[in-house]
Amino acid sequence: MISIKQNYKSSTRIDGAVDSKQFINNIVLHGTALSTLDTLGKEVKNTSQRCFTLTGTYGTGKSTFALYMSLLLSENKKDRALAKQKLAEVSPSSTFSEDLNVRKGWKVVKYVCGLGSPAEGLANSVLSALGEAPAVVGCSDHQYVELIKTALASAAKRTDGVLILLDEMGKALDYQSREQKDLHFFQELADAIEKSKTPVVLVGFLHQSFAEYARSMTSHIQREWGKVQGRYRDIAYSPSIDESLILIGETVTAAPEVSKKITNKYSDLVKVVATHLGKERNILHSLERALPIDPVVSLLLGPISKRSFSQNERSLFGFLASNEKLSFNQFVNNFYNNAKSVSKLHLYSANLFWQYLTVNLDHIISASRDGKIWLEAKDALYRASLDGSELHEAITKTVALITMFGYQHQLFASRDFLLSYFEQLGYSKTKVSNAIEELEKWKVLIYRDTHQALTIFQGSDIDVNELVATTVEAIKDGVDWVSEVQSTKHILASAHYHRKGTMRWADIKLINESSVGAIKGLPEIPQDNEPFLYFYIPSSPAALNALSDLVGSHKRIVYGETCTSESLKSLAIEQLALKSILKTNKALVHDKIAKEEVNGRLQANERALESELEGIFSKSKWVYCGRSYNAENLSSLISTFADDIYCKAPTIVNELVNRNKPSGSANAAIKKLVFAMAENYAEELLGLPEDTFPAEKGLYFSCLRNFGLHSEADSEWIFPAEVRNELVNTLFSDTHENVVLKAQSPVWLSDIDDFWAAPPYGMTKGIRSIWLMAFVLSHLKDYAFYDKNEATGEVIFITQPDEEFALKLIQKPQNVAVQAIQIDQEKTAYLNKLAEALDSVTGKEFNYSNEVTPLRIAEGLVTFYSKLSNYTVMTKNMTKKGRKFLEVTKKASDPHEYLFKAIPKLLNTELDSVDATQMTDLLSNLKNAHTEMLANFESSIKKALGEERISVETCTAVINFTADHKLKSFAQRLSEQTENSTKWVSNVISLLSSKSEKNWDDLAITKAQAELPELVEKFKISAHRAEFKDLSAETIKKDFKVQVNAITKSLDGLDSNKKKALLVALLEEFK
Repeated sequence: MISIKQNYKSSTRIDGAVDSKQFINNIVLHGTALSTLDTLGKEVKNTSQRCFTLTGTYGTGKSTFALYMSLLLSENKKDRALAKQKLAEVSPSSTFSEDLNVRKGWKVVKYVCGLGSPAEGLANSVLSALGEAPAVVGCSDHQYVELIKTALASAAKRTDGVLILLDEMGKALDYQSREQKDLHFFQELADAIEKSKTPVVLVGFLHQSFAEYARSMTSHIQREWGKVQGRYRDIAYSPSIDESLILIGETVTAAPEVSKKITNKYSDLVKVVATHLGKERNILHSLERALPIDPVVSLLLGPISKRSFSQNERSLFGFLASNEKLSFNQFVNNFYNNAKSVSKLHLYSANLFWQYLTVNLDHIISASRDGKIWLEAKDALYRASLDGSELHEAITKTVALITMFGYQHQLFASRDFLLSYFEQLGYSKTKVSNAIEELEKWKVLIYRDTHQALTIFQGSDIDVNELVATTVEAIKDGVDWVSEVQSTKHILASAHYHRKGTMRWADIKLINESSVGAIKGLPEIPQDNEPFLYFYIPSSPAALNALSDLVGSHKRIVYGETCTSESLKSLAIEQLALKSILKTNKALVHDKIAKEEVNGRLQANERALESELEGIFSKSKWVYCGRSYNAENLSSLISTFADDIYCKAPTIVNELVNRNKPSGSANAAIKKLVFAMAENYAEELLGLPEDTFPAEKGLYFSCLRNFGLHSEADSEWIFPAEVRNELVNTLFSDTHENVVLKAQSPVWLSDIDDFWAAPPYGMTKGIRSIWLMAFVLSHLKDYAFYDKNEATGEVIFITQPDEEFALKLIQKPQNVAVQAIQIDQEKTAYLNKLAEALDSVTGKEFNYSNEVTPLRIAEGLVTFYSKLSNYTVMTKNMTKKGRKFLEVTKKASDPHEYLFKAIPKLLNTELDSVDATQMTDLLSNLKNAHTEMLANFESSIKKALGEERISVETCTAVINFTADHKLKSFAQRLSEQTENSTKWVSNVISLLSSKSEKNWDDLAITKAQAELPELVEKFKISAHRAEFKDLSAETIKKDFKVQVNAITKSLDGLDSNKKKALLVALLEEFK
């Protein structure tokens, strides 16, 4: 039905493979192409000019023209004939081939410039095309020009001439600008070509003039560039509207019957547009050939394709063949793909084209030089839609498109045109006229008498382009532009992450000369959550020199050998200018459109800045520890560095914990697992539930069990000293040998934590906590363990890791420590004697002699001490050696010091002279001290009371008789007496001393002994009185008054205590 040629959808590469016949058949030789050929031919024939530049915006067909010209001069007769025939068909009077004296054909050198040095690339292209050996790498620009001169001279007899085509020449100029170089190479090249005896023509293709590429450079360099530009004759290559219409007609092809129907339906519409907008142009036929594109849209496509926002791969052909939403290609697929849809003969209207621009290009246009008028047009359309109809909006869109893109080409929306145009679209002239008047009344449209046409109402008086340019000029020389692009980029070492499971990254930053000194003190070992490397791009040659002098072999600094580009600097300065405008320009506060334009420009500038940085980062050469590296993929290079730096890092594939900052739930699971390791290390699954699977159990399998860190040996579950994973073995053995053994003193776990975090291990915080406890538990038999009291700073020896130790390991590893214990033969014999003594006093409860290690014996003695009663520890009624043992054991913090120095010293003997009997006696005395004290106190009680009186019946009688609570308690405790227990004695002492057994000391026992006689006396009296039964004291005094008085009188002269004792003795007599 309708087809769109895809030939020119993407740009042509002059050095690519091409089907010459198809290319020549498809090419459209419009007036600009013919005129350019004619100009080139006449210049070469009639003047000495041999170097040219063709300047035109993207998508104007410069590369296509270059390729055609190469075929027109080609040494291939067939290609040359086809091209010449095509030219003759279009322009019979053309003398281009004659002007260049084509007989055998010209040798064509095709070179597409890149972002590297143009001298080397062009020289090699010339040498290759002329059959010469390639140039040596690293020559000077002058040497490359000499090589080109020699090659051109040698080609004189073999060819009519040499045509050198420099496509994308702007990239070569960009390189010269970025490197702050002059254009001496291009000047020398022009001189060589003009003086060459071989006919040579050089044509470079540019998007903008020489001066634009030097805009950000100093005025001196700009003047120098201007001189060089004079050696190159510049020819503008910009197809006119008429030529663009021809191209559209060639690209959009309708089936004959469809074409006829469309032309018949819209012929009057085309005439209106051609009459009012075409004026003297003969474009009626071209507009008809472009149908079903609205003739207004067809006219504007050419100018639009040359706008700055259209230069990113958006040629005229690109638009026509685009698959974007609401594009012409999508329109054709929807409305011209079958007979039913074709019958309606839809038109790709100005309204549809406006929607296409809004949906696909709004953000780009807003940030371009057309941003101001585009935003004003959008604002006008919004206001038209508030009170208007679809017609009001359609008129506004049409006027906006013509205002934005037609003014420079003398296209104006007159009132008559609008009336006629919309009448052809089906609206009555009255409605259109009324709508226009209303739009003028609402100040959506405004009539400009100068052009006798309607335009959109421009609600902004601020020229943003001028404002930005002025601000840039004002700040460009004194501003720190590097700080504006200091948005640090983080790049993950992806390949290393996939291999090792550990996330590491590098930061990439720009740096200027003044900031280089600040990185001098960068630590060579990264902290948790820090990049392991910093990549620095110098902003200038001075910064590069400062970096190379300062950095040397710093383990965390990589720097680029290439400095930043001038384009980056320009973008950064423009960004500063835009931010300054937004912050300081008060007029923007009241100008919504201008403010929106500035914001749009700022967003686009940020994207361009990011893109420019990406390009610099990806193309830079890097220096690390004195060696240079090339990297097309920066992440791969960073992974290589990570593999080398962390060469001993174990592979841990667990995203939950293998990170420096685990989540809250992960931390909770880590804590539970570490606690289980400390408390249940000898149990299968560490005591975790068998029938459920909490998070900590998952960590157990993935971080411990799978590495063999917790395994079964001889029917016991242990944390083995060696495991099957080689890297984990290396980690643990390195730690034991290089950290713990080397220290010969307690090593804080924070030191081991730091050792593991640093290269070559680089373990993350989450896994370090788990494996640190595993490491500690694998050395239970040969390490001593310490806990520091934060309040007092006192370091206390503990027998083995417990829950508190585990908590500190996770949260404050600087407060827990380990120390390796090493012994020789003499010490072994000594330890055996201590083990024998311990087994003797503990009844071999722990069988210390079966496994004699310093740590186990020290633990045994400390455990023995911990089981002694408070009375035994506190009493002064102890042998001198016993007292000393208690003191040194209480303060013991270093097992080595305690066992091999303190114990022999208190025994008053040398290490090899210690006797097991000595130690057995000492420990036995301590063990029995409490029991002996209880036996003595029991004797005191029985002696005071008389053993036969302590019966349950007597005690019960006293309990029931007395109202004294203390006496009741005393009687109760006496009643609990059994033959094989001293518990009742302990209870009596606690009652008398008012202290529980765990708090007894000498004072408590002394107090109990002092209290005992009085309470015994009360007990005896109460026991006798309990036997009186119904005889009360009042009755006795009344009925036996004479006897009572006689007894009382006989006791006169005795003190109270003697009276009581005498009476109690009498009671015993009458028992």
